[in-house]
Amino acid sequence: MAEAKTIEERLGALVAECVDEGMSESQLRDVARPLVVVHARARRRARLRRFLRWLLILAALIGILLFDPTYRLVCIVGRLGTKHLLVPYWDFTVHYNNDCIIRNPYFVEDDEGGENLINCELLTDVCEVGVNRTSNIDGKSVANHYLKSSRPLIVTDAMEGWKTKGLDVKGLAEIFQSTSVLDESVPCSLQSTDSKVKEIRHVFEMSQGERVLTSWQNCELKAVKAIRRLYKRPYFLPGMAEMTSTNWIVVGTGGSNENYHRVVPLFDGLAAWIAVLSGTLDIKVVTQDICSAFCKTGSLDLTVTAGEILIFPTSTWWVMIYHKQQENEEDAIALASTVSWEKH
Repeated sequence: MAEAKTIEERLGALVAECVDEGMSESQLRDVARPLVVVHARARRRARLRRFLRWLLILAALIGILLFDPTYRLVCIVGRLGTKHLLVPYWDFTVHYNNDCIIRNPYFVEDDEGGENLINCELLTDVCEVGVNRTSNIDGKSVANHYLKSSRPLIVTDAMEGWKTKGLDVKGLAEIFQSTSVLDESVPCSLQSTDSKVKEIRHVFEMSQGERVLTSWQNCELKAVKAIRRLYKRPYFLPGMAEMTSTNWIVVGTGGSNENYHRVVPLFDGLAAWIAVLSGTLDIKVVTQDICSAFCKTGSLDLTVTAGEILIFPTSTWWVMIYHKQQENEEDAIALASTVSWEKH
């Protein structure tokens, strides 16, 4: 340290002497350049040596820890040290022994076979009393009293603020024809009471008053996103419910003589909702086979009108939709989707 200080003092004196001799700053820089180069090279070598030294130490530590007996010893020492030094001040074992830090209140335990436990006895009351119709309901109530209790529900004020509420078949056709991703999309499934309907465009080409009921499922991501612009997330969905990556459209024109038209099973989510934008749809909510013995009627007949949304758990129910349009009644259009939530 003293030697470095002496060198610094001598260099300072040398610079002062050169300035007294009348040397300019650029001349001083030229004279000092060899010394600066040597000093910079020495600093780079020193940094490289320090880097290699730390790299060697790190490699040695990794090699020691990869050696199983040493690794076990380090774990034992670390655990004992943590127990005696940390636990007296903060008992972290309460969180360490939990499966997750934040408990999901909607978690459903799995049985030994891996199937979700379903309490079919809950359906007995539903089949006797029927499906509730309500409004101004919060997500917590929907989760606790309906989704977790296997109860379907109709929310009557679910589409307040939806721009597509009241959308007719002509308006839907214009949306599809003006949106290239929809006009060019191919549904992953399409069902119709008319065998001539093979593509989406056929729905919009039907003669006015012709009795047809059609539903199709959108699976192409761009088409799904385009359809999502037609609706908002229903306000009553619980916070834990996430929208899935598919949606459905149902179009009923001219009535269908009470012919049942089953929508593609909504099994890619834990619950499904059907929103009627216009007209009226008659929906038969049917118990899954596993719970059929607990519902005497086996199904519930519901009428869902424009502005209403039906939501139901898919583990205990599936639906059939039909359209009984009376004279001078408008055609029916509905959107459907599913939701899921983390199960752990």
